[in-house]
Amino acid sequence: MRQRTDPPLRKFPWELWLGVAFAVAAKGPVGFIITVLPMSLEIFFAAFLSLQPDTGEPRGVKYKLGWILREGWRMAPIRGVLLCSVGVVPWYIAAGLTVNWDFVRAVVIYQNFTRFFVGFDHLQPWWMYLQSIWADMLPLSLLIPFGLYYGFRYLREFRWRVLLLWAVFTVAFFSVSASKQSKYILPAAPAFAMLALAAVELLFRTENLHRFVRKLVSGVAVFFIGLFALGVFWWLPKHHETFNGSGGLQEIKDAVAKAPAPVVSFQWPRSMTLYCLGAPMPYVRSSRELYQKIHDGVIKPGDYILVPERFLPVADQESDKFVPAPSKLAFEDVLHVTAEEPMRLYRVRPEAAMLPVPETPEPAKLEWWQQFDTD
Repeated sequence: MRQRTDPPLRKFPWELWLGVAFAVAAKGPVGFIITVLPMSLEIFFAAFLSLQPDTGEPRGVKYKLGWILREGWRMAPIRGVLLCSVGVVPWYIAAGLTVNWDFVRAVVIYQNFTRFFVGFDHLQPWWMYLQSIWADMLPLSLLIPFGLYYGFRYLREFRWRVLLLWAVFTVAFFSVSASKQSKYILPAAPAFAMLALAAVELLFRTENLHRFVRKLVSGVAVFFIGLFALGVFWWLPKHHETFNGSGGLQEIKDAVAKAPAPVVSFQWPRSMTLYCLGAPMPYVRSSRELYQKIHDGVIKPGDYILVPERFLPVADQESDKFVPAPSKLAFEDVLHVTAEEPMRLYRVRPEAAMLPVPETPEPAKLEWWQQFDTD
């Protein structure tokens, strides 16, 4: 804001580009798009929403386009992009050398472009956020229509213009995306909050009522901040084991520690499982693959099989289930726990190698990115 509103300021805008760098580090290319594009749009609109942004005199389109280029250059885009790259490029190189380059490709291409254009999961209609924002941003969402009106009414003022473009662009950008979740538009929440609170002045013009509403909103904010702090610093430490399933996973870890052996997950292990039990963790996608690896000696007697209960069979010949159901003859039932979900830990007996490989249907072929847990 200081860089845009103080023309004599010519120093490198560290605050601006460090913010962009954190966004890129958190979300990759999307972090760059949802920060730099709104800033670029603000500069563009600034040139055309007033007679002339620096002198107030009427000027032609050619002059205004030149001003846009000069103002954009004053934001030091080349050095800014280099600063953003310093934080993420070394990580991509290290990940490529440590894991492989397909993993980097999955993080950059799949998590950003494939999700945006294909949306194979979280498919929602374009108007989803127009429906979900009201519940997601309560109670401020009640004031958002008035805040948007306030932003458009004072569009010539920098502070309201940047907030409006920040909020509207974020929602519009993710509305175009094929893949949608409510959390995607959280970066717009601060802008919506400031616009919504600005509407208080518009709606409650008398000083006494205005003062009452400001105190009421401040009180609600303090209450929720206090409630959040209480949850984070008091409730969560007391209940974290049941809250995230780490207590059950610790039971699994303790059971394996008594008789150490490799743990193989039936189906892809979830993130908390990998975090608590260690990654990478080998996994199988079907009973056919499991029994074939037992026959081939890849999975040996004494190894553990970790099975979420949702993969235990309800009907035979389900390609993603553990069929036939694990028998006591072939698998020792070691532990039943509730972790991220109800899970069972089995141990392979030597007799498992004597059982035939079940002719279950082959699971669907994995896409190239599904071999990695990029979430």
